Amino acid sequence: DTKKEQDKITADIRGELIQQGKLGSENIQVTKLTLKNIELINPAHYQVGNAVKFNRESKKFSNQRIYKVLSVDHQNQKLTLGDRFGNRIKLPLNRHLQKLIIKAE
Repeated sequence: DTKKEQDKITADIRGELIQQGKLGSENIQVTKLTLKNIELINPAHYQVGNAVKFNRESKKFSNQRIYKVLSVDHQNQKLTLGDRFGNRIKLPLNRHLQKLIIKAE
């Protein structure tokens, strides 16, 4: 029942299905996102690599995109977020409190 055992079983089944020609050999990687229970305005609760999704649309942030935490400025309580297009946006933690924080697992 451990994660390692589940991954091994999945890999074994996948390998057998590929050998039988029932499954293509191309792999895709999927990132599972889960809610991270944190105090939103505390920079110590953020780590580089965390993902941020906003509940509401704003001028700076789309609620349809997921942003990655690129850096955490503890002194000024700001995050630098990046999107999939390479844009970098500063996020003051005392604003945009409608955000939903999620992390890549």
